[in-house]
Amino acid sequence: GTLNHSYERKFFKVATQDVANLALGLCSFKTLQKLEIVHSNLQEHEKVSYLLVSIEGISTLTYLNLTHCNITSKESGRHFENFFLHNSTLERLELRENNLRGDFCEHFADGLLSFKGHLKYLGMAFNPILRDGLKFIISSLIERDNVEELNVCGCEGGKRDSYEEFVKEFCSLLRQTKKLKFLDLSCNHIPDVSLRRKIINAISENRSIAHFVFNPEG
Repeated sequence: GTLNHSYERKFFKVATQDVANLALGLCSFKTLQKLEIVHSNLQEHEKVSYLLVSIEGISTLTYLNLTHCNITSKESGRHFENFFLHNSTLERLELRENNLRGDFCEHFADGLLSFKGHLKYLGMAFNPILRDGLKFIISSLIERDNVEELNVCGCEGGKRDSYEEFVKEFCSLLRQTKKLKFLDLSCNHIPDVSLRRKIINAISENRSIAHFVFNPEG
């Protein structure tokens, strides 16, 4: 059948106390390797805090998926910053389809700078990060170069006056990273042909990326 255009995916509503109770259980789960909480409303930053504090010390944890959880605030960004400061084992982090913006990314990026581990994958696709957020993320990746795969598909948000800065940020990353092996820049509409060429030229100079996904017309 045909999906109705007015369809919207809903969040599973969870109370702050429910997340606090879950966090208590996770604290004692010392062999946890993979945690997925998806389509759940974690908009209140206290929920994010309870969750991240409970798992930051689990030395076996390598995968965290918080897809479509309505994470958005700068306070939540601070909680991730604190998480990275106290955790060094996480290898894969999926934050697809939240509502991540510049103020979140500023603190998140500070966390990446302090992270003593190495992320094999960082997924931030389909968030309205725009240039304001990307500049923080890319700056931290250039300085620490501690991410192997980066997915920022659909993150420019259609803000037409940001295209040039968007391209500038990624060209800088492409020319300086030595450890990034995968980059997904698809679904970021870049209408200017000359700007597209700049990205192509930058990727041609890169010697680390093995897989590059790019459809500049979105």
